[in-house]
Amino acid sequence: MKKSLLKKVAMVTVLLALISTAVMILQGSCYAEYVEQTYNVESWMEDIADEIANRELRDLVIPGTHDSGSRELDGWLLADFTQTQNHTIKSQLEHGIRYFDFRATYTSDGKGWIFSHGGFDMMDRIFPALDNIKTFLDNHPKELVIIDFQHFPEWDDEDDQAHITELKDKMMNTLGAYMVPENWGVHTKVYQLWNSNQRVIILMDHETMYSEFSATEQEYIWNRANAIRSYWANEGDEEALIEELDSEVQTMKSGYQSQTAEYYDKFHVLQAQTTASSQLDSLWDGANDSNPALLPLLLGQDIGLETSDWTTAPLNIIIMDFAIDTTDLVEVCKTKNLDVGNYSGSYEGVYLYQNSSYGGYYIRLTENTPAVSDQYIVDEDGYDDHISMNDQISSILIVGDYQVQIFEDDNYGGTSQWISTSTPYLADDWNDRISSVKVYKNE
Repeated sequence: MKKSLLKKVAMVTVLLALISTAVMILQGSCYAEYVEQTYNVESWMEDIADEIANRELRDLVIPGTHDSGSRELDGWLLADFTQTQNHTIKSQLEHGIRYFDFRATYTSDGKGWIFSHGGFDMMDRIFPALDNIKTFLDNHPKELVIIDFQHFPEWDDEDDQAHITELKDKMMNTLGAYMVPENWGVHTKVYQLWNSNQRVIILMDHETMYSEFSATEQEYIWNRANAIRSYWANEGDEEALIEELDSEVQTMKSGYQSQTAEYYDKFHVLQAQTTASSQLDSLWDGANDSNPALLPLLLGQDIGLETSDWTTAPLNIIIMDFAIDTTDLVEVCKTKNLDVGNYSGSYEGVYLYQNSSYGGYYIRLTENTPAVSDQYIVDEDGYDDHISMNDQISSILIVGDYQVQIFEDDNYGGTSQWISTSTPYLADDWNDRISSVKVYKNE
């Protein structure tokens, strides 16, 4: 009798233990469904591969740089008005840039083919940049790259003419296996490039070095005249720049919807950079003014200068000066690729608002941000007064199945708190105190 009772007690104990374990596993699995959305720009296309696989190239939102190789002038004269980037091509790739504006010339001082800006020689060389692109493609199988040989500023120079074959051979030997045929066109879908492992597009004017390529090689050189519209506003003031770009966005949207070839059958580049002028102290000064003002437009916020909603326009390639150091262009483009085709006005993500009750300007997150200070908004007092979002957040709106962990310090340091629902009023001890954020999504 005692043995039977002991056996029953043991069975009940085991059963309770199993139930407890099952509950713990169930709770754990439910919690584990919320997956941290890791901050990643180096392979951002791979991150959103499912969303963009069936997307046409024309419908991708691609971050790019203007005068991509103009990082350091060979000399000091006019450096403030020739330097357009702070990063090498290799670094730009690693920071998520996927469109490159190449301006090339040959120099006989031993450097060979170099980058040029308006006839001024730059320090960085073309051949190492091509090598860097190949290595990057080798190591990142889902990333696509567009190289636009937009200009040969000294094309008639005898050095350029004498050494053009070297550049042609280098391009083909280094990137030939990755080059996408021109006849595939901009309506080719991303998965087709992945499947064929042809993931670099070379654009070039047929009036320049195109004739140096063999007939077979020419099939892989996209004619700029037929394949790309690159709109240059040519404005030295950020207000005039934004108004010009807004007009172009409206025209492009209409032309795309009516399937006009200029806007529907070509890549479309929005050159969002100011032009050197007496209004600027430097191109860096211009980028610091214009770049942060443009991001709210990409997010659909009204800054008082635009007449159309940019979120409903089929934006394609957006380029800037100093794109990496003055904005979160790459992160914004990555997020916008999740919205293509959705014009409902409701886009998933975590919205960090400047004011309580979801008022003022906001930034939108779909992944971690280690430093909110890298995010800029337009101050409510005017488009030309840009402020960092660091310690500026007063309410959080969650659209979709997300949770967030907010931190008082950069790089997820200091005190933290979890928020799982929209919060129109942050507690006093968190109002205007957020410096970094982790984002979790129920997957």
